[in-house]
Amino acid sequence: MIGSDGFECAIHPLSPGLAWGSIQFGEVIRTKSAGLATLPPFESVTPPYEADEKTPFLSVLRLDPRSAGTIYAGSYRLWRSRDGGSVWVPLPTTTTDGSTWSTSSTVASMALSRTDPLMILVGKQQGIFRSGDGGQTWAAASGIPDRFVTNLEIDPTNSGIAYATFSAVTVPSVYRSLDGGLTWAPSNTGLPAFPAQVIRVDPTDPNVVFVGMDVGVYRSLDRGATWAKFGTGLPSSSVHDLQVLDDGSMLRVATHGRGIWQLQVPPTGNAPPVATILSPATSVTVAKGGSVIFSGAVADPDPGDAAVGTWFFPDTTENVPLPAGALTHTFRRAGSFPVALSARDSRGALASAIVLVSVTESADACASPVVIPANGPFPYSILVNSETATVEASDPNPSCVPAAKVASLWFEFTPPADGSYEISTCGGGTDTVLSVFTGPSCGPYASVVGGCNDDGSVPGPACGDTASLVTVDGRAGQTLRIQATGFDAISLGTFPLNIRPLSVSADSPRVTGVSAAEGPAPGGTTVYVTGSGFQSDATVTFGGVPATEVVFLSSTLLSVKTPPHAPGEVDVAVTSGGTGTLARGFTYTAFTPVACVPGNSALCLNAARFRVEVVWRVPTQNTTGLASAVALTGDTG
Repeated sequence: MIGSDGFECAIHPLSPGLAWGSIQFGEVIRTKSAGLATLPPFESVTPPYEADEKTPFLSVLRLDPRSAGTIYAGSYRLWRSRDGGSVWVPLPTTTTDGSTWSTSSTVASMALSRTDPLMILVGKQQGIFRSGDGGQTWAAASGIPDRFVTNLEIDPTNSGIAYATFSAVTVPSVYRSLDGGLTWAPSNTGLPAFPAQVIRVDPTDPNVVFVGMDVGVYRSLDRGATWAKFGTGLPSSSVHDLQVLDDGSMLRVATHGRGIWQLQVPPTGNAPPVATILSPATSVTVAKGGSVIFSGAVADPDPGDAAVGTWFFPDTTENVPLPAGALTHTFRRAGSFPVALSARDSRGALASAIVLVSVTESADACASPVVIPANGPFPYSILVNSETATVEASDPNPSCVPAAKVASLWFEFTPPADGSYEISTCGGGTDTVLSVFTGPSCGPYASVVGGCNDDGSVPGPACGDTASLVTVDGRAGQTLRIQATGFDAISLGTFPLNIRPLSVSADSPRVTGVSAAEGPAPGGTTVYVTGSGFQSDATVTFGGVPATEVVFLSSTLLSVKTPPHAPGEVDVAVTSGGTGTLARGFTYTAFTPVACVPGNSALCLNAARFRVEVVWRVPTQNTTGLASAVALTGDTG
């Protein structure tokens, strides 16, 4: 991660086809086109901040080192997404002393542990907070100066050791913690009295720590106990970011106004591994719901060294260890997905290969539109993706934006009775243009009065800035042909098509997405349901079966646990005053149980459905081990 003022960029080593960036004031963008010129450059995946939510001028973005799909962003609080930025959840801000984070100061830095998946450090404009349970509860740190926190870093081999930098002159600007971020002490011997902006630990040698100051780079060889100036020829300018490659072979330095520099520290002689995708050998296209067989190989040219391979699937944000044979993956969502195979050797060096899988919507063709049931239920939504959509010769130009004949998707709706209907793409981040016609499925078409909209008259914050909304009069039995196109060639992505008779209240809930496309038939998958109009008494059903553990997070977000259901696609409905339905919003997959074998540290519970490994952990000492498992009943131990 090397950034400049107001911008950070990040590519996870396990997902080289995906990249994220953060722009000033909390905006987060994502691209799938890292190395793939055929895809749009960026799309906005900004968290759904409240209207008055304070966001930082210099945005902060971090990727979970253990999970390629989990990212964090900061406003005055911390936001987390487990699906690469499509769905965001705000984390609690209550501390162990009962106080809450200030809403007037913003997140300046955060750090995630490589060895403890539950440890997070957050630095605000004044103060550091530590969580040991994944952000559910926080403790305020002690021993730090009353200065602006500029950066945080956790030792990659020992979560008990952490570092912090401050914009300070009259007090030390570098501090160290030896108890996992709870208490801090100065660590500045050998450093000049200037602000420090960034600190990084060498991932291959935790004794080596680099700090970027307003007068260049300094290095410690004893975990921050002492420091010395580092880097011959490097300008003595303000250093705003540092990156040490995973194998420790290169240090990259981003300065304020003096460019980006890199230096081998020192050359290791280690050759990087090699990742090869054998199948599919080239880009492949499948219909939504189709499967692709993947096979690959990893190797390392260094004698005695070996490489470990991992597949990454962007559609489900899954990391899957490279199997001995072929691997079959089913794509249940449309879009363009750069599937990656990465290889990592014992020194930490990384290599990767990418193959693009294009998953098409049937609605790309006017002859096979998505059919919206005449009787709903309403509000009725269907989620689609236009990244692989094309334009047919028979596709008309939208009358309100004639140039917006890009990536057309088609829907049809036959009203059961005369009346007025609202049709929109509210709830999506793609810049769309909606057009409504009558006539045969592939023309010639007749425009419907009022049936074209870009984004000039979309009311309400739930619609966003680029959604489209039309209100048209429908006649009983006369089919409406609905065309959704992109505003321009880069306006591609996921969006819902919503329809509501005006006789149904506009305050009724609308369901526009589910954070996971699929889950096992026995249920128990925690997912987030997005939309609008949710209330604290909301209930959720999957295929008519009530979900459990429904948690109201906001009027646009619910957390639920999926109920058991037979394999197949199901509608997801939210009832909260009225009822909103997302058609085919979730797919239940067949569940193949694996035999559970109990052991000295493992229990088989619930008729051997669950295997629980029992461990103990002392985070501040970076020690862990297997515990003794004692069975009590069939469900406890």
